[in-house]
Amino acid sequence: MAGEYPDLSASLTALIARLVDLLPFVGGAVCFPEFRFSNSIKSVAPALCPGFHYDGLEGVAAGGAASAEFLQLASGYLTSPEEVDHLRSAHREYCQRDTLAVAELHRALTRLALP
Repeated sequence: MAGEYPDLSASLTALIARLVDLLPFVGGAVCFPEFRFSNSIKSVAPALCPGFHYDGLEGVAAGGAASAEFLQLASGYLTSPEEVDHLRSAHREYCQRDTLAVAELHRALTRLALP
């Protein structure tokens, strides 16, 4: 994105420097039966964050689908304004849930590491 939007390049680069993938921490040090042999955020977050779930998402409910549907939006493939609005809304809801999952998971991992 930084290459596509030079005016945002410095901000995006600064943001990238602050990102940390939690998978190595979970995959290498944390194992709960509720993960069901998966380190997917969809398995880990509900297991470590009581009350968190992915239920109720309409339209976009999985990472692969989110990527494919985002490509449809970005490519201009969809021509109906209603279809675009619906997909944007579903994608936004999915991304919000995933972002909340990462924040909740970070809190849970911090509690585990610092009892």
